[in-house]
Amino acid sequence: MKTYILFAAIVLMALGGCLQDEGNYEYLDLNEVQGITGIEESYSMTKFEDVLIINPVIDFKHETDADYEYEWSLSHWEYNDESRDRDNFEIIISQDKNLEFVADHTIPYKDLFGIFKVTNKNTGVVYTHDFELRVQNAYQYGYFFLCEKDMNSELFLVRDNGKTIDNLYETLTGMPLVGQPYCMESVRSGITTDLVMFTSDGPDYGAVMNFDNMDYKWPALKCFHEENTGESMVVNYFAARDDIFTIVNNKYYFTGGRVYGDYKPYIGIDVPDVMDDVDYVDEMGMALAYLHGTDPGDLYALGSWGAINKVEIDGEPLLLPGKCHFMAPEPGGHMYQGGVSTHFIITDNNGVVNEVVLHAALDFSTWTNAYTLTRTNVFSAPELITDETMFVNSNSERYFYFSSENKIYRYNYDAPADAPALIAELPAGQNISYLYLDYTQEGWTKYDDKFVVGTYDNSGLNNGSIYFVNLDGSIATQYEHVCGKIIDLEVKK
Repeated sequence: MKTYILFAAIVLMALGGCLQDEGNYEYLDLNEVQGITGIEESYSMTKFEDVLIINPVIDFKHETDADYEYEWSLSHWEYNDESRDRDNFEIIISQDKNLEFVADHTIPYKDLFGIFKVTNKNTGVVYTHDFELRVQNAYQYGYFFLCEKDMNSELFLVRDNGKTIDNLYETLTGMPLVGQPYCMESVRSGITTDLVMFTSDGPDYGAVMNFDNMDYKWPALKCFHEENTGESMVVNYFAARDDIFTIVNNKYYFTGGRVYGDYKPYIGIDVPDVMDDVDYVDEMGMALAYLHGTDPGDLYALGSWGAINKVEIDGEPLLLPGKCHFMAPEPGGHMYQGGVSTHFIITDNNGVVNEVVLHAALDFSTWTNAYTLTRTNVFSAPELITDETMFVNSNSERYFYFSSENKIYRYNYDAPADAPALIAELPAGQNISYLYLDYTQEGWTKYDDKFVVGTYDNSGLNNGSIYFVNLDGSIATQYEHVCGKIIDLEVKK
């Protein structure tokens, strides 16, 4: 009984203390988020070019936001062929309250789902606000130059709006383009187009990019069956229009100009057996190209799917000794419809420059070609032709154009004895490394528009300049000392 009375007294004393409490306790009052505004439902930005700025307005219950941390993220999904399911990817782009963001090579060209997270550091409570972001391609159209710079390669772009972007490949992929540049070509691959850049250094020997969205796909070596390239690979030359005719390690390879299935476009199942070393190949018309051998100077006619024969006239092989600088069909019609011959500019060992004009006629009864040598003559200005001379054929006139040092000349197919006419002269000290004749197109017809000229000098790493030259020789636009020495060009219109 005494024990019970003592326990009751203790309880009453405790209750009395509570009743007399004056309330001097510290209670936690959560700084709750009442709302987030200032973020639009959707945004659009151009990759590498635009800056996305979002300054959200957060309505806190109290004025301070010191108890909070922030995160901006973008997410998208990709279909996984192996699991046959969607893989979700999330990229955190900022942990600041206010967003200032430039999309780099890690951000895909997609409609992305964005989330802004506000997290209470004390309680872990997360408040979110979502939005959509469309990332657009700044490289849909323009002039893509493959350049040599500091013994390596770079991709330089002049966009259709005149803006330039240097070191484009590394900017897009985060990887350098290793090795000196050989050449560049666009190839149709299924429903997309690929941009292939060949360089001198293994194991990649360049790169293949999706030319539609400029995403990296594969190393350039994947274009070839490795057993045919050897331990090292030199891409000497190739021409690619309807079909692809390629010279690798001084040997000739062929494939069709469409790529499906296993990606190896530049060597087909059947590799034609050409024993000669070769230096030049070009497509004259659909299903016909010519290949020039360097010793003793055999000329080969290349047909569909690797068919190959030596060109013979009256039963004798046509020999064209020396280096082939240029071959192209004369403007004016189709190879098999008459009036269209093929021109070769050959320099022999004594420095004499010869022009050789050949005509092919298809015998539909036998599906074989009959060849006629229509003209041979000594070129009228051999001193203008060097190993660095660049040639381009007119798209709509009976001319071809060629470079010599810093000048562009025009040759008239119908007046072979006349001296070439000087068309344009670029600034002194410049040497032309690339020459392209741009065109406008109406239906199936192309019309000469302007020259796109790449030059170089001894100015240092940025020794390459680009000139857009009108047909009258005046310079329309110039970009001086903007890139390395220009080796090749692809145009997206």
